[in-house]
Amino acid sequence: MKTKVSILLTMLALSALTALQAQTFSQKYNGKRISVLFISADVVIEGHNENEVVIESEGYEPPGERADGLRPLNNGVVDNTKTGFRVQIVDGVMEIIKAGGPAINYVIKVPQNVALDIVQGGWQTDELSVSNMQGEIDIKTNNANIKVE
Repeated sequence: MKTKVSILLTMLALSALTALQAQTFSQKYNGKRISVLFISADVVIEGHNENEVVIESEGYEPPGERADGLRPLNNGVVDNTKTGFRVQIVDGVMEIIKAGGPAINYVIKVPQNVALDIVQGGWQTDELSVSNMQGEIDIKTNNANIKVE
């Protein structure tokens, strides 16, 4: 009996760890401007030498099967990346918009020569960090601490 309980507890612990693993999304992008809009998240944006946008989220848990077909009531943004963001290209500009959900940490890697428009809405964000960028950066924030390197 103890063996069965131990096995069950181990399986539960492993499933919890699997759910909290980092989620990653990537998409090629050769454009010149990226717009990032987020609320209730700590975000690190890093420039890199590739023509690709990579979004990494630590601890994000996508909605379960019961949510299939439902629309979010918060900001109406539907996550199409499995990282908590919607990514789409509108008039040549890549828009990265955070869907609702918990405040977790994100790392967004973008081509370092693009122009960035960053808007932090809401009041629950602590940190915004931007580094290794060569293009123009425009930031609007309500209360986040901003670090640009």
